[in-house]
Amino acid sequence: MVLQKEEIQLLQQDLHVSQGVSIESVRVSLLTDPDYCKDFLLKLTTLFRSPSLSVTASQFAKKYTYLVVLPALFSMSKWNKGLRSHIENCLLEAPPSTRQWAPRIQLIDETVNGPSGERHGWRDQVIQQIFAKNITILWKVLHDVSEISMNVLWENTAIYIFWLYEEKMKKVDPVIRQRAQADFQYLLEADGNLFATEENPLYKYYKPKLYCHEKGEWLRSRQTCCLHYQLKKLGKYCKTCPRKRKLN
Repeated sequence: MVLQKEEIQLLQQDLHVSQGVSIESVRVSLLTDPDYCKDFLLKLTTLFRSPSLSVTASQFAKKYTYLVVLPALFSMSKWNKGLRSHIENCLLEAPPSTRQWAPRIQLIDETVNGPSGERHGWRDQVIQQIFAKNITILWKVLHDVSEISMNVLWENTAIYIFWLYEEKMKKVDPVIRQRAQADFQYLLEADGNLFATEENPLYKYYKPKLYCHEKGEWLRSRQTCCLHYQLKKLGKYCKTCPRKRKLN
């Protein structure tokens, strides 16, 4: 089974997935080697004008979540199609030497699968490919190499997932929205073994939104800081940053 043309276009335009187009890339599985990962982060540190590997690792984790986690969950919930998102199947666009890095992801095997019967078991397999066989593996290496907190990495992941289901999936038809909401709730309640973690790494960041009079909108404040404010060129406090809240 493959994605339809319009589905491919949507993933390309909205979520930076490159299909059928050759890109100068890095095999993500290589990043599981600590030495290779450190060299990669050092290149990004220069590119981002970051003061440390930990700041760089946090910014990279946000980009990687957007590229890998969101397309896979979006495809699962909207189209009932599972991308092959395990780490060995992912190619990441190589960072340039000078210009800003807006990376894309490419899957080596671009075929997809769907539920052949009962959806629950298939959904577990999709979630395991995304997290247990990709994200958790990479986050552990980023943590070991840069000393970035695992809490920061997982909240970076969580906030994008929350945005996907609370904002982007609002625009789909009611039947798909209902399925997406069920998937979202399941992600928040799923056992840690689907993520290869001791406990669900997402749920503790799912707190009620509070109304921000300054911004005129409902916001869910972060519990950890992603360290974006430390970037020399583009650094600023995120609008949900806990440090900004303390400063105020």
